[in-house]
Amino acid sequence: MGKAKDEFRLKVVREALSGIKVGVLARSYDLHPETIRTWIRAYRD
Repeated sequence: MGKAKDEFRLKVVREALSGIKVGVLARSYDLHPETIRTWIRAYRD
């Protein structure tokens, strides 16, 4: 996976962990909420 893609995922995960709701982020970045939840789980592991 490319560095830019990794950085984007990390940015979204950090925003989610800072308290921004997954649904808000999903709409904002045009992503499926479950995609973000998957990234969060991977980040925590």
